Amino acid sequence: MKKFVTMTCFICLWALSSFGFSAEQDVHEDDLNPNPMLSLKQVLDKTIIRNPQQFQLNAEAYNVSIRQSMAKSWLPNAPAISFYHQNDTLGSARNERDWQVFLEVPIWLPKQRFYRSKVAELTLQELDTNREGVKLKVAGSLRDVLWDIEMNNKQVVLAKERINLARQLELDVDKKFKAGELAKTDLMLVQQERMLSERQLVLVQAELMHARHRYILLTGLNEMPAQFEEELSSKSDFEQSPIWLGAQSKVNLAQGERELVESEKRENPQVMLNARNSQGAFDRQYNQSLGVTVRIPFDNPGRSGPLQSLSLIHISEPTRLRR
Repeated sequence: MKKFVTMTCFICLWALSSFGFSAEQDVHEDDLNPNPMLSLKQVLDKTIIRNPQQFQLNAEAYNVSIRQSMAKSWLPNAPAISFYHQNDTLGSARNERDWQVFLEVPIWLPKQRFYRSKVAELTLQELDTNREGVKLKVAGSLRDVLWDIEMNNKQVVLAKERINLARQLELDVDKKFKAGELAKTDLMLVQQERMLSERQLVLVQAELMHARHRYILLTGLNEMPAQFEEELSSKSDFEQSPIWLGAQSKVNLAQGERELVESEKRENPQVMLNARNSQGAFDRQYNQSLGVTVRIPFDNPGRSGPLQSLSLIHISEPTRLRR
């Protein structure tokens, strides 16, 4: 039985020493120096700039500028120019000629411009809440990685203390073993405990390096604030949360877009100004005239139906969040 215990301890010592050697070979160092002059807010601002969601926010900002320019435009849509010519060369051949130039100008529908301005303002509000939401998420990730570094630093200190205690115990047991007071197996057991402590130190040091590496990837900095403790926020109402405000802004924007669709159910009326230059049959004199045409389209469910259904789909999802 004694030989079996001795052999087991020997195998454990060999395995632990082999593991410790291979682990030490793979350890990599990430330099991360504490900077007393660096604040948590400064790190957060730099981290937000690096966040990939900034591309989405920039696209949303461009969408806001487009909506604002559409609301401030003099016309609801772009005007158009068309040309018209007719002659009887392939017909009666009496030298009849007719030239016309049309200028098509769209006219705002009732309250269409108001709802476009409202949607542009609501889109801007949603962009602001989205920025705050991204800032909140990035701040959470930054806090997690900073406190992960702090926790692993404490784990390294505890692991080193454990190694010191294990080595001191090994020295004491070794002296008693040499004095004949303890058996060889007792010495091997404390050596095993010391190696386990050294193995644990390698593991927590690796976790510390991983936490530092995550901080560097997140912030792009090789230094961290020396002091990053924060005071507890005084906000207690969930309606002050950027997540809640973001959901509410989506609801408001969906409702505003629905109202805009209701005001744009039919196409915009058009005023067409035309200049005409015509020549009659067997007449070499040209007649010049000006004309006005007003085009008033009617509402067609085939056109407005899909737009209204799409607006109802957009408004249904954010409303669930509000409930």
